[in-house]
Amino acid sequence: MAFPIAPVVAAHSMLAVSLPSFLTPDRLRWIIPLVTLAMLFAAFWVVRFITKLAIKASILGVIALFLFTLWIQRSDLGDCAKTCECSLYGIEVDITQDQYVEYGCNR
Repeated sequence: MAFPIAPVVAAHSMLAVSLPSFLTPDRLRWIIPLVTLAMLFAAFWVVRFITKLAIKASILGVIALFLFTLWIQRSDLGDCAKTCECSLYGIEVDITQDQYVEYGCNR
C-alpha cells in the first residue's frame, strides 16, 4: 500500500470562520477605537503596576504591535466596500444585504 508523501490539499480548503453577522464592517470601524482605548488603559496599568523593566517593555511592545495592526485592519475595513470582500485578521466579516446594495456588489 503506497502512502502519499504529502496530502493533496485543495487551494481553498481553509477552515471557514466568520464573525457574527451583527459585526458589520461599519460597526467594526466604530468598535476598533473602543478596543484601542481599552488597550491604552491596559498599557497604563502595565506602566503603573509592573516594576520589572524587561517585562514592562515586552508587554508594552506587544500592546503597541497589536494596536498598530488593529489600526491597519480598520483602514482596510473602509476599503472593503469597494471589493465587497471584508475580513478582519483573515476572518470573514459578513456584509448585509443592504450593504451589498449600497456598495453595488453582486452577490
